Amino acid sequence: MSYKYSIQKGVQKFKTKTLIIISIIGLLSGGVGLSFLTFGLTNATTFPDFQNGDFSSAINPGPYKTLTSGDSTSIPYWTVTSGSVDYIGTYWKAPTGTTRSLDMSGNDAGSISQTFSTLPGRSYEVTFDLSGNPDGTRGTKTLEVVAGNSSAKDYYFNTETKNNTEGNMMWETNTYDFTAASDSTTLTFTSLTYTAYGPALGNVKLSQPECTQVTTSDSTELSAALVNPSEFQGNLDASGCDVGIYFSTPGTVKGNSSIVNASKYGILVDGHSAKNVDISDSTIDNSYFGIYFTSGATGNVSNTTVSNYFKNGLSATQANTTVSFNNDAIIGGGPQQNVAQNGIEFAWGASGSARDNIINGNYYSGSYWSATGLLLFDVNANQVKTSQNKFLNNQRNLVIVTRQSCPSMYGGTYKNWDLCTYQP
Repeated sequence: MSYKYSIQKGVQKFKTKTLIIISIIGLLSGGVGLSFLTFGLTNATTFPDFQNGDFSSAINPGPYKTLTSGDSTSIPYWTVTSGSVDYIGTYWKAPTGTTRSLDMSGNDAGSISQTFSTLPGRSYEVTFDLSGNPDGTRGTKTLEVVAGNSSAKDYYFNTETKNNTEGNMMWETNTYDFTAASDSTTLTFTSLTYTAYGPALGNVKLSQPECTQVTTSDSTELSAALVNPSEFQGNLDASGCDVGIYFSTPGTVKGNSSIVNASKYGILVDGHSAKNVDISDSTIDNSYFGIYFTSGATGNVSNTTVSNYFKNGLSATQANTTVSFNNDAIIGGGPQQNVAQNGIEFAWGASGSARDNIINGNYYSGSYWSATGLLLFDVNANQVKTSQNKFLNNQRNLVIVTRQSCPSMYGGTYKNWDLCTYQP
């Protein structure tokens, strides 16, 4: 069952000295090297994967067949978007391992396009084989390639200097790189040779984006979609990676950015060299931890929404870690039995501030544990300034735990619940 919460005007503001006495705190976050539970991630899309790059799944063109603008059925997944192209069968030899290719100038210069599913913010590589129609006037054949809103690039094949023939087209492999801006991208090949003898295209392939391996300050091996950008602004789908953005050096995330679908951390800010990392006006969604500062990192998170996190929305842990969380919206999953969530957590000596945040829907319906809106665990409460936070639908709003008050927690056992007391 899912729960929805609405934020209404006139919500009561809870003062910073509000303290709830409970028997046990929800599962705490420690260092980076945690044992993560497996939870489902979704990447809903209506767009197909890239397909039919060798043009083999199509009609039988015989020697060749001319396809005109608007034709979206002769070669499945591809559309002739301008002019005309010749779909080549036996007229000349296709690239190695394939049986079909295109003359990108049919009766005149033409273009073809395919729209396919991509992960926003991730890098892709297109490879393709290029040659030129050996008939007609020999010379340079020019092919333009563009994907989405990335920059177009021109590629050239000179049939005069190559002296290619129908039996030996002398295909050359080329690459084109782009960064996806949305959940779908249109790849377009266009002839810039305005005759009936244009550039020849075949064997188009699209590489899937890879994650970058990083080693954290506590020697944990993780994979990240993006590592140490000086500035990030845009959308990033981190599906398949542990971390959306990993910072071990200064950097910023700003300007209506979104980071989604990382399996462990939406953003991980790690180590003493990660100073003054500023995250603002962004959305972090669908990860185990939303934004996590640790091991001496410092920075600010403001005007940012964190939702669909599995454990904590915003976290600052370990000594010398100092973070300000201001004017953020942290939206938990509502009553649930699988985990006790914390909206914001300062733990193990971290310091900073949490002001003017909306903390909503952190509630555990199982036994023993409790979810919290704002958890101060083993920190000097005088070094964590909290004020004007709005708490909605949380099991517990503000909870402070000291090391001395709950010694069993530091011995690796949680058997003696009654030993735990909580102090303001």
